[in-house]
Amino acid sequence: MIHALALLALALPTAPGADAPAGPTVSPDLGLDTVAAAPAALVSPYGQGDGEEGEEPEYGWEISFQLGAGFTTGSVETQSASAALDAVDTQEKDRKTFRGWWNYQQDENANPKVAQRRIGGSAQYDYFMSEETYVYLTGLIESDLAAGVDLRWTVGPGIGHQFVDKDTYKFSGEAGVSYFVTKLDGAPDQEYWAARLAYRSHWTPNDRYEILHLGEALPAIEGFDADWDCYAKLDTTGKVNLNEQMYAALQWVLDWNSQPAPGFKQANNRVFLTIGWSL
Repeated sequence: MIHALALLALALPTAPGADAPAGPTVSPDLGLDTVAAAPAALVSPYGQGDGEEGEEPEYGWEISFQLGAGFTTGSVETQSASAALDAVDTQEKDRKTFRGWWNYQQDENANPKVAQRRIGGSAQYDYFMSEETYVYLTGLIESDLAAGVDLRWTVGPGIGHQFVDKDTYKFSGEAGVSYFVTKLDGAPDQEYWAARLAYRSHWTPNDRYEILHLGEALPAIEGFDADWDCYAKLDTTGKVNLNEQMYAALQWVLDWNSQPAPGFKQANNRVFLTIGWSL
C-alpha cells in the first residue's frame, strides 16, 4: 500500500504555474505510527536567498501540517494515526519556529494494545545580529511510549550561522548548551548539561521536489566513560509538491540514546509516508 501511494504521488502532475509550497519541520517500529513534522527550511530574515537585487524579502508566517494513517489485517491487527504541525514566523531581525507532533498505534492482539503513543512540541527563537549570524533560545518537551521515555525536555541558548542561503540550497549550523532531562520507564532519571551541535540543509532542485535534512547531538559535557550520556537525532525528508498547497512526503528519522531505558535499544528508526498542506 505504501509503495502504491508513493508511485501515485510521483505520478501526479504539478499544477501549471504552481510555486513550491513552504514545507514543514528536534521510537522503534517501521511504519506510519511515528510521523513527525518535516524540518522547516529556515533562512535568514535579512536575505531570503539570492533573488533579484532590490527584491523585498517576504516576512510573516509559513504554516504547514501533515496527516498519516495506516493499518494491517490478518495475523496482525494494527491501526495507526499521526499528525504534525510546523509554523515559522520570519520578521526583519528575528524568527520564531514552533513544531508539534502526535503519533499513535495499537495492536489488537497485543497486551497492552497500545504499542506507541508519542506527543511533543518544540519552540525556538532566533535573533539575527547580522545577515548570517544569530543567537537563539530553544526548547523541547515530549513523551515516547515505544522508547520507554515518560518525559523528555531540554532548553538552552546558543549561536547559529547561515553558511549558504541560495534559492536552490540552504545550509546552517548551530552550537550552544542545553539542560537535558529524560525520565525513563524503570530507570533512573537522566539530567545533565549538554553541548548542543545541530545543522540544517534544504535542497530544492526545481519547483516540484525538495530534500530536507537536519542533525542534532546533545552529548553530556561531563564524563566520557561507559556511562556517558548522549542523545542524537537525524531527520531526512523527501517531498513531492502536488500543487500550490499540497505535497507528499517520505521521511526517515533516527533517534539514538547512549543510555536507553531497560529492555530498549539505543537506536530507533521511524519511516513513514504522509500527505501535507501549506497554508
